[in-house]
Amino acid sequence: METIFTTGCHYRFIFLSLLLTTAVANADQPWQEPTQAVHHDSFFAAKNALAAGDFALFQILFDSLKTYPLAYYLRYLQLKAQMTEVPSHEISQFLQQHRYSSFAQDLRRDWLFYLAEQNQWQQFLTDYVPQPHVGLQCLAQYAQIQTHGADNTTLNEAIKLWKVGKSQPNHCDPLFNYLYARHHINDDLLWQRIALVMDSKTPQLAKALLPNFSDPQLQNLAQLWLAVHDNPNSLLTLIADDTPKMRQIMIDGLKQQSKSDINTAYQTWLQWANRYGFSPTENQQIQQNFALSALQQDLPNTKQWQDAIKNQSRSLALAQMQTQWAFKHQDWSMLLDAIQALPPEEKDQLRWQYWQARALNHTSQTAQAQNLFKSLAKQRDYYGFLAADHLSVEYKLAEKPVAYQKQDLQKLLTDHPEFFYVKEFHAVGLGDLAKREWWALMEKLSSRERALAAVQARQWEWYNYGIYAAHKANVYDDLNIRFPMPFYQKISANANDQALSPSWVYGIIRQESAFSTVIASHVGAMGLMQLMPATGQAVAEQIGLELDNPEAIYQIDNNLRLGTAYLRQMLDQFDDNPLLASAAYNAGPGRVKRWLQQRPCLPTDVWVELIPFKETRNYVRNVLMYSNIFNLRLNEKNPDLRLAAMKINHCSD
Repeated sequence: METIFTTGCHYRFIFLSLLLTTAVANADQPWQEPTQAVHHDSFFAAKNALAAGDFALFQILFDSLKTYPLAYYLRYLQLKAQMTEVPSHEISQFLQQHRYSSFAQDLRRDWLFYLAEQNQWQQFLTDYVPQPHVGLQCLAQYAQIQTHGADNTTLNEAIKLWKVGKSQPNHCDPLFNYLYARHHINDDLLWQRIALVMDSKTPQLAKALLPNFSDPQLQNLAQLWLAVHDNPNSLLTLIADDTPKMRQIMIDGLKQQSKSDINTAYQTWLQWANRYGFSPTENQQIQQNFALSALQQDLPNTKQWQDAIKNQSRSLALAQMQTQWAFKHQDWSMLLDAIQALPPEEKDQLRWQYWQARALNHTSQTAQAQNLFKSLAKQRDYYGFLAADHLSVEYKLAEKPVAYQKQDLQKLLTDHPEFFYVKEFHAVGLGDLAKREWWALMEKLSSRERALAAVQARQWEWYNYGIYAAHKANVYDDLNIRFPMPFYQKISANANDQALSPSWVYGIIRQESAFSTVIASHVGAMGLMQLMPATGQAVAEQIGLELDNPEAIYQIDNNLRLGTAYLRQMLDQFDDNPLLASAAYNAGPGRVKRWLQQRPCLPTDVWVELIPFKETRNYVRNVLMYSNIFNLRLNEKNPDLRLAAMKINHCSD
């Protein structure tokens, strides 16, 4: 069989032919939409030449494409491949010129690590901008010390990086070794980090820190802490001096002991009450640890442990755990107390306003509950729709399109050529790279520009990009952008073939892919309806659909036919309940059946809150909300999609 693209003269002849065609096509003309196919061929020829290590041919092709929108991507690939050979100022120039590009961000990360390996600290600082990678944050402080010395600001930042409850990346070792060698980390700081580490449940790191103590007594005390943490029953025979550090050890020991024997831990605490001077704050901490352990174990006397801390402020984790226990046992008074203990920014969320109303209603505070329900029912939200069901009123959409003029969009595109870069990535079939650059572009734009970008994306039928841009702009009321209705004929036809609500199918697609036809999840789910390959193949065999290859699942017609058929199967398994079928579509039918066995008869809203997987819990809430939004936008008027209609095993609320 003949190989068309080979190394040697034939390989270069083909590329040089493309080069000549490209040179004629360019003729000193700036790039204009749409790009001719020859540009695409030359682009891939240059990309392949670079991958093959033919840098000379790449340079010739690259020089002919300098006005092409994706020339900067080729330059990125070149700099990445030849990082150790090109002059530093060329990399610096690229990083500055394309600083908002995702490729520049990747190149900067690799470049900074390379400079650190070469001890080129001045160049490191020249090209450094704040980084999410902790290792680079450490190297930046070390570079500062190496070039300008250790002032107080640098030392404070370095210590902040060190004083955490987890192990930091190896790239932090030079900085931390410097701190130890110059005695900037004293025993007091070491003890503070030991406390953070123990609270983070990483005792092995605490053990590794022990040799750094200069005071043998403190080192022995830290070793005692590790021993008590590992064997909390040793508390029963512990006799020690009454010091703040010793009480820290005792509090942690009681916490560990309460996880297996809360009553013994409680009795130990009572015995110590007169011997050790626990402060009110320390006693409160002990009580809350007991309350948390009781919740985690769901002990028979859990409610008594919660009553003991009823008037105390408490951690967010404890308050949230209390709400889950209250949901499970439908303890409405405890739910009210737990909600009141939430931080204001948490308590003000629609979710907790709704549950406060539910709890008030169940504790004979009907007037307050009704007022909350009325306020919530105005919201286009899952909890707003639940509130509307309680009042038996219609769901509200509250639509408000983004206001703009045509010239606003023209200016946006003129000011930001990155829009055309994204467009060209799509034109050459590199959708993943287009998505990366769109996400990066949103970080560059102002809030108003993001809103306009959402409008432009919708006009270009980049539905998922528009949804993302609207979210980044905090623009939630333009429903044409956030809840578009593409592929209507195909979606409605497939939905009708399976006797499904088109609005529900739209809700599933909106949650699964945001209308991206080429998206693949991190676990391999494919296309509009995010079908796993094995599921798609199995359903295809069941319905007699022949797939030429695994990639055929991406094709819109195939994806919709397979996805709606699978939804029909889920609906059949779960008594025509869209809520349960949606949960099964996400988590699998086996898990949903197990959850129903564990909690066979609960109010629908409570059952959703108790879905064990956070992803599935959010998925179900979103699908139900989206489905009802599409129900209104399509004027489907399907009463079966109202949340009140979806009973769990026909149980009443």
